[in-house]
Amino acid sequence: MFKKNKFMMVVFLLTGLIIGSYLSVLLDAILPYSTVKDVFTLALHPSFGTFTIDLIAIKITFGLSFNFTLCSIIGLAIAAYIYRWY
Repeated sequence: MFKKNKFMMVVFLLTGLIIGSYLSVLLDAILPYSTVKDVFTLALHPSFGTFTIDLIAIKITFGLSFNFTLCSIIGLAIAAYIYRWY
């Protein structure tokens, strides 16, 4: 049985998310204000709060946030479909 590479799966999914996000930004720039533009460019912004380590000489801040749009989810689905046939 053929075992698929997990690293390639992550690469495919991240590429799909990035392309979908760029498509969302492109649609935001070229579409006139309408309901279609709102549907494709409306973003959800889930995030985890920041965590700061202060060592007097160095201050390190960690945080994680996401920006999901309908286009990025569609890009993710297309990438998963393409990976299935990879």
